[in-house]
Amino acid sequence: MVLGTFDDREAARVSVKRFLAENPGERYSPDEVLRLVAHTVREDSDPVDPIADSWREGVYGALIGLLEFALEEVARTGQSGLGAVRDALSEAARCVPHRVGRCMQIIRSVMSRLREMGAGRAASALRTAEALLCPAAAAA
Repeated sequence: MVLGTFDDREAARVSVKRFLAENPGERYSPDEVLRLVAHTVREDSDPVDPIADSWREGVYGALIGLLEFALEEVARTGQSGLGAVRDALSEAARCVPHRVGRCMQIIRSVMSRLREMGAGRAASALRTAEALLCPAAAAA
């Protein structure tokens, strides 16, 4: 990977996390996340990579941002016994982009636990990540 694509990934990750932190979970959607990715790609003042590479890395960054945000929200709840949830979300973030199937398994296993805990924004972030990874499954 060349430096330019890393910048696209990082810019999208930061942009998505900022959006999630500033908005309620009801506003989280794949369309909104993809709009943020498109904005970061368009705003690149010195693109060094083909647009397809920038877009791909931006989407990866958005997914990582969604997972990191969910992890931070879980930590904010302050509830005990969350070590397994935190470990699972950390693993999911490390799976992007090379092990997307494993990332999906983790997201699905953690979402129901988050709802039980009352971590609504974390669950909404994961639901959005799931929809980005597999739109047909998320719509079902």
